[in-house]
Amino acid sequence: MYWFLILIFSSLLFACQPQEKDSLVDEKAIDIDKTPSTTPATQTVALESPSPPSSENTSDEISQEDPSDSKMDKKTEVSSETTQDLTEMDPQAKLLKSLDPKVKVEFAQPDLLVIQEDTVITSQNHKFEISYKTSCLNDSLIAQEMYDYGGTNAISYLISHNYQTQIAIKVDGQLTSDQTIHKNIFQNSMDPEFLDRSIIKHPQFMGFDDEHQEAIFEFIVGIPNTDWLVLAGVNMDKSGKVRIIDVQIPDMAY
Repeated sequence: MYWFLILIFSSLLFACQPQEKDSLVDEKAIDIDKTPSTTPATQTVALESPSPPSSENTSDEISQEDPSDSKMDKKTEVSSETTQDLTEMDPQAKLLKSLDPKVKVEFAQPDLLVIQEDTVITSQNHKFEISYKTSCLNDSLIAQEMYDYGGTNAISYLISHNYQTQIAIKVDGQLTSDQTIHKNIFQNSMDPEFLDRSIIKHPQFMGFDDEHQEAIFEFIVGIPNTDWLVLAGVNMDKSGKVRIIDVQIPDMAY
């Protein structure tokens, strides 16, 4: 009887052991689930494949401007504005702005004198009445440097005026031409710098070309208050067409 009880007790104990192990495993599993993860979040991130750079960042980097380029753009804008300002200025203001501000500026008096001459020519049975008059534009667009007696230091600028000559031609009493001559007709025949500083004045009627039916004139083109001048031969036909015949430096007698 005693051994029988021991055998039964042993069987019961043996049968209960797997249940305790299962219970322990379950408890441990529960404990593990309850335990906070010790793996840093950064490790999970580090294992991920790196993402390519954002297209927005790339475009931002590309769109960044070089400061030197910005400065150049600003200088270009200022230069353009300055050029535009000079272009929009009236001619007299533009001329004065181009002069040395340290040198005194003097202005010539207005010239209101009009010189007119008339002549009559008969050619090929036609009567030519030629009338020409010279007047001052009083535009103050000629700047001439005035020097001291040594000729080395500019003491002032003398601002003088351009002139024009109006030539009218009548053939047999009918007006066929009425043209105005300015110095710009010589822009392809004279040095630009010389012409810019010069005036055209003192026209002379030199005769009539019967072959071409043209009136012959001679103009003085020169820089005021100097002996820098040339003689320019200009022909005009009855329709007002102008031809430059020659440009020469006159002989000076000293």
